[in-house]
Amino acid sequence: MMHFANSVSLVFIGFAVLALYSYPSLLPSRKMAEESPKSIYDFTVKDIGGNDMSLSEYSGKVLLIVNVASKCGLTHSNYKELNVLYEKYKNQGFEILAFPCNQFAGQEPGSNEEIKDTVCTIFKAEFPIFDKIDVNGKNAAPVYKFLKSEKGRILWRCHQVELHQIFGKQRRKGC
Repeated sequence: MMHFANSVSLVFIGFAVLALYSYPSLLPSRKMAEESPKSIYDFTVKDIGGNDMSLSEYSGKVLLIVNVASKCGLTHSNYKELNVLYEKYKNQGFEILAFPCNQFAGQEPGSNEEIKDTVCTIFKAEFPIFDKIDVNGKNAAPVYKFLKSEKGRILWRCHQVELHQIFGKQRRKGC
């Protein structure tokens, strides 16, 4: 009886292997592995106006990717500092990519249109502003999931730190 059960198991395994080779779509997709982003430049995101924008446009530049909120108590000083930083380094291969996010104390409750109006009119941001996204949790934007993965190359995480010093250090390191 045990010999019969082993034979049936082997036949079943044989059919399973044959089915997988005959129908490769049953296997985990190799295409998915090939399509997984290898760098930040492989992503397409939405700008604040809802238009697709390939991050490959920023290839070869130093990127400061930052989540922002227009109702945060530090917003005025943060945008002021970002504007100064951008003005100083934008012609040296530096870009700031700002992604509004409402996940931190509900400090970005507005629509994209309201955010754009606030950021461009009140804070005078000249750097690119993108679609409001989640940066944490199951609904986190793919670009932020990537940044927090092993493949994402985060050089520095900062909060209320002198960005000029950080940027200067990274540039001297050749990053």
